[in-house]
Amino acid sequence: MQVLMHYRGSYLTAVICVILFCMLLVFQTPVDEVSEGMCACKDCVRQQTHSVWFNELYDLSVQPLLTQKNYVLSEDIFKYWKGLQKNKREGNYTAVVEKLFSLFPDKTQYSDASPKRCRTCAVIGNSGNLKGSHYGHLIDLHDFVISTYKRVRTSIKANRHKVMILHPAFIKYVHKTWLLKRAKYPSTGFLAIIFALHVCDQVSTFGFGADQYGNWYHYFEKTSHKIRTGAHSGSFEFDTMMQLYLENKIQVYRGR
Repeated sequence: MQVLMHYRGSYLTAVICVILFCMLLVFQTPVDEVSEGMCACKDCVRQQTHSVWFNELYDLSVQPLLTQKNYVLSEDIFKYWKGLQKNKREGNYTAVVEKLFSLFPDKTQYSDASPKRCRTCAVIGNSGNLKGSHYGHLIDLHDFVISTYKRVRTSIKANRHKVMILHPAFIKYVHKTWLLKRAKYPSTGFLAIIFALHVCDQVSTFGFGADQYGNWYHYFEKTSHKIRTGAHSGSFEFDTMMQLYLENKIQVYRGR
């Protein structure tokens, strides 16, 4: 699945997953090193709440991105990663990762939370409820836009200096902790939402769930009468997203 991320008018390509989850990230200025602390927004995602549900699920110790410092996988993470591959034959994960880092830089990005930062992010799904929603201007008001609304292309051109890789442990964390192992694996859209919760201070979602008539389909499909969500647990993911909304952790825009 292809994802676009837009930052105040400029674009760049970034890959954030070794299992075909690609993200395009855009930024104009270098990002500082990691610094702990709350944000400058009125409400911050990282802030602990009275919600036992959210506090138990939201784990900042899980690193979203793969680096040369953390690429060695534990036995259970490696087994999970192998289970996601279409080709189940034994492969040399270490050789692949080493080749990957010889092509792309190894630099931590977007983990610069601080009391001075208020990073607003919009996460865009590919639901049919985006049609006629006229959310364009509202989306553009965010600092970052993480989009899953485009269909997969056969090839993706990337700026090699701005490529990131999603850590398999993060994918398992989303699948096991947030989705309770529902379906085969998390959808790209839900991964993007949880990723945003880890790198952004305020998160808004657009284009998720069914349309106003209860139909589940992608905006680019000709028919609007599809209710199957493939290998993903669409309804459970949507219910979890709405719970995040009720916990005041994200804003949800349902479209039409």
